Amino acid sequence: MKIIQLNNYVKPVLEEVRGKEWVLNGKNNDYFDYVKDRYIGSPTNAAIIDTYRSLTFGKGLAAKNAGRKPLEWVKLLSILDKKDLKKIVDEFILQGNAAFQVIQNNQGNEPAKIKHIPVKTLAPQKANEDGEVDGYWYCTSWKDYRKSEFEPQYFEKWTPETKAEISIVYINDCESDINYYSLPKYQSGLQYAEMEEEVSNYYINHIKNGFSFGYVVNMNNGIPATEEDRYEIEQRIKNQLTGSSNAGKMVISFNNGKEAEITIVPIVENSSHKQWETVNKEAEEKLMRSHRVVSPMLFGIKNNTGLGNNADELDTALKLTMDMVINPVQYFILDFIDPVLQAAGVNLDLYFKPINEDELRQETNGVEVTDEEQAAKEASYNGAQVTSALEILTAVNEGRMTEEQAVVFLVQMLQFDEDTARSLFKTKTATALSETEIDGSKFLIDLGEDEPNADEWELITEEKIKGRPLQDAALQLAALPSTPRNKSDQDNDLFKVRYVYAGNKTGQRQFCKDMLAAKKVYRFEDIDAAKNKIVQAGMGPNGADTYDVWLWKGGVNCKHFWERRVYLRKNNKRISVNEARRRILDLDPSDRAEFRLPENDKKVAKRPHDMPRGGRLPK
Repeated sequence: MKIIQLNNYVKPVLEEVRGKEWVLNGKNNDYFDYVKDRYIGSPTNAAIIDTYRSLTFGKGLAAKNAGRKPLEWVKLLSILDKKDLKKIVDEFILQGNAAFQVIQNNQGNEPAKIKHIPVKTLAPQKANEDGEVDGYWYCTSWKDYRKSEFEPQYFEKWTPETKAEISIVYINDCESDINYYSLPKYQSGLQYAEMEEEVSNYYINHIKNGFSFGYVVNMNNGIPATEEDRYEIEQRIKNQLTGSSNAGKMVISFNNGKEAEITIVPIVENSSHKQWETVNKEAEEKLMRSHRVVSPMLFGIKNNTGLGNNADELDTALKLTMDMVINPVQYFILDFIDPVLQAAGVNLDLYFKPINEDELRQETNGVEVTDEEQAAKEASYNGAQVTSALEILTAVNEGRMTEEQAVVFLVQMLQFDEDTARSLFKTKTATALSETEIDGSKFLIDLGEDEPNADEWELITEEKIKGRPLQDAALQLAALPSTPRNKSDQDNDLFKVRYVYAGNKTGQRQFCKDMLAAKKVYRFEDIDAAKNKIVQAGMGPNGADTYDVWLWKGGVNCKHFWERRVYLRKNNKRISVNEARRRILDLDPSDRAEFRLPENDKKVAKRPHDMPRGGRLPK
């Protein structure tokens, strides 16, 4: 039996190959194989890992706002295949590391595919002077990297600015790039997995040797004449006396007398195998501890409690396991996938759908729905559903979706009944969906004004607003009547303050395209009023239909901002245009209050694209 010296057990050594640009996880990058062997050889380790894999992946990805963003959901399905996501999750649970390729579209301007790549084939580039890894080397057999057919290939690390055809996202939880590899979450239990494996090997050998330590068989009728004869007799005896199928079998020997009888002397069987039962239990216990197992019953290991208690224990254990072990891993993996999807124009509130999710209860936040309420729900459709349905109709008309795909989506994601869904494509109109007005960007555009009359007003400044705190008075403006004819609270007798939607000349979202095309200017009050209207369904916090357009513009990763334009009244006999530009901050203190420009929240000047997390709220 192999001797395992636990006190000498060490984690893998990072191998920087002399004269090369990569760092390996153990010699020939073989620590990944070591970890996988411990999974294959240890039944306890395999059972826990398989369960964690199933719980983490669940039923695959879902999105809380998929119904409001059908085209983005369809696009996600074309970018990330379910099988590739499953491989990424499985590998991260097993190895503590995972990776995927990001394949750009033909234009090279956004990701088109996310494909899993085995982490054992990758080695990070040595960190640069800033301690960051810039790329990864790919090789299918690192022990043979010197051979021409296995020559390593270099790929860039993916960033939103990457234009390379193929780049790499490497998932690990190292505190810094210079650590290169993270260890499996159950690293401290690997030696116990190996111990369990070796104990099982001992038992198998014990069985194959006839459930005993061994025998001495004496042939008392002489020595066979040839070596071939001796070998034949030896094999016949071995076949009769050894192996699990021969346990308890009777052996009958015929001979010419007592002096010529065959004597079989068993070597006294010791009880050494019994001590390994204790070792095996210790290995099992330590493995469960290293995996942070809440209850063995989740993994098929029965305890001695009663049936009722077991059921309660399972419910509690599953909830704790999801909260403490599974959910953090899910969020961690999504943190690496989300930026790639956002770069592809997919902004969805993603989560892994649990295996045991009660879908009806989740949809209703745990409240039971009566038949009458369900019927009422099916009979009318809210603004978000209508907006999404119109988007689907547009996609069908433009050939981006087939009618059959659209019907399936309307029924499964937006809860339309099938007859209503199919009727949309007969009439080519959405009037049957709801009488509710769809607000959209039209609400805000209608409140906008054309540029102030050039005969009366002179534009003196155009600026991206600086980061200064918002005056208290401005916080109360939502209560004012919101019509563009009213004077703004930010105006005075000499100055008129307006805002224009500025930034990238083209918009990714329809809201941004509409706002840019309108070429309107807005009072603060007009923009602020939009936070109570649906300008982009599903773009608000946690998938809400409304949000503060003043601060967040077109939503997560939007590349637009509000630009302030200040106009001076012509022929005011108080100050000229040039003098206003030069002296506006140097006026006499008695006049300064009249001319002081209003101050705004610093988020107003920022594009969401430049905000932390692209403007996404922290989880």
